[in-house]
Amino acid sequence: PGPGFKLRLSVLRLDLDPLSLQHAETKIDSWQLKLQLADVALAPRERRLVADVVVRGNDARPALSLLGLHNLPRGADNFLAMADLRVFGHVELAPEWQSLSIARAESKTIDVRGRFVRRNANSHAALLFKAAPLSLGVAVKPSDTSFKLFAGDAWLDTQLSALAVAVPEEVSPPESAR
Repeated sequence: PGPGFKLRLSVLRLDLDPLSLQHAETKIDSWQLKLQLADVALAPRERRLVADVVVRGNDARPALSLLGLHNLPRGADNFLAMADLRVFGHVELAPEWQSLSIARAESKTIDVRGRFVRRNANSHAALLFKAAPLSLGVAVKPSDTSFKLFAGDAWLDTQLSALAVAVPEEVSPPESAR
């Protein structure tokens, strides 16, 4: 992150056990989670946060909800409810923009890579789920969701490139830097 980010933290860890979470879009009665944010940059005036993230727990959906990522695609939502899930990625949050890049997410049975982006009310995603010997690609656009059985890394690369064109990165610095 560039100029305008007023607060920087090297590491922020939250260990939550047990916790109940009720939100308009999320309801979880009992939850265990370890959330670690690293290289955190925060621009409070613009309500903007950028960080590397590691989520470990019996259900990652509440952590993503707390990070402002709601209404994940159905396949991704079910995957993130799996036990012993670990998600390694990068998150960018602002009122009109939420992005989660998943470098690697894994449980005992499934691995996933990809990216989820929401700009205003429009969700976009490109996710590749692998459970040997099967794989499933999920592409989400505001108008529809498509699935590709036996998708591979080349499929994911193509979808991530299309997503980058459809939803360009937020590159403007926060207002306080201007």
